[in-house]
Amino acid sequence: MPWGSEVTGRRLPNFFIVGAPKCGTTAWTAYLSRHPKVFFNALKETQVFATDFPRYRATPTVKAFLDLYDSAGEAPILADASPSHLRSEVAAQNIKAFNPQAKILILLREVGAFIPSYHNQMLLNGDETIVDLAKAWTLSGPQRRPPSSCRDPKLIDYKSIGAFGIQVARYLAAFAPSQIRVAWMEDWKANPDDFYRFLLDFLGLEPFPIDEFAPVNIARRHKSRLLARALNDRRFVKPAIRLARRLGVPPMGIHSRIGNANIASGYDALPAAGLIKQIRAHYRADAARLAALLDGTGVVYAPSSTAGSASDSAAR
Repeated sequence: MPWGSEVTGRRLPNFFIVGAPKCGTTAWTAYLSRHPKVFFNALKETQVFATDFPRYRATPTVKAFLDLYDSAGEAPILADASPSHLRSEVAAQNIKAFNPQAKILILLREVGAFIPSYHNQMLLNGDETIVDLAKAWTLSGPQRRPPSSCRDPKLIDYKSIGAFGIQVARYLAAFAPSQIRVAWMEDWKANPDDFYRFLLDFLGLEPFPIDEFAPVNIARRHKSRLLARALNDRRFVKPAIRLARRLGVPPMGIHSRIGNANIASGYDALPAAGLIKQIRAHYRADAARLAALLDGTGVVYAPSSTAGSASDSAAR
């Protein structure tokens, strides 16, 4: 994609929340959207710069992406929040080519909590069909044959999705430290008011009060895995759409209503403590690399009450 074309005379998005998934991208999109000078596109997760995830991208062209900001008015901050932009091997350079002045927010999470939460989300999305995280973890890797409902095999490669050291390094190589901020979910959740002020300072915005930071995008699961698989199965969906048309009912209305009714809060299953220990051990070297990479850069959010707690524990 020619990132430099089709942008003449148009205002460019200048703030990117790049993930990781299940680390607060949805929450901070909701919170920051309340500020009158911040505009997020309606799709939120365009994944437009993750060109190495072709089936995962919601906006395939620069024009389609920029059109999402036509109603931004005079808001100085035009924002996008796409978790796959961190996992992508090319998104950092693509964003740099698109807007070299962009500001980047990287949200992370202690990997022992991240992998179970992410796996649960993949089950909810239909990209994953193995409910047992221990089994999915064992099978993880390029050798695994993904289910037909999976949009990209990399989405269920749990042994690489949490390699935050590798992922963050790509952004530090593409952008100056002054353009990047990194925050651990464990830290911003401990004091969201303080983190909000931290972000406004980073974005150069004046204070704007937010009454509360209510939980957003909490863990959810399917009540019936069998029904969820049927709703994601083309062999079921196509006949259902044809039937809905004959009945004069909007097909996506039926599909959405059934899907929404099949959702409950919580996890499908919680992993054993031994598996969490194994996951942390797998990522220990990468966590140490990340800690060394960030040391002295001044990009990490660290409230005084929890300074370094998440990043330090991840490296141990």
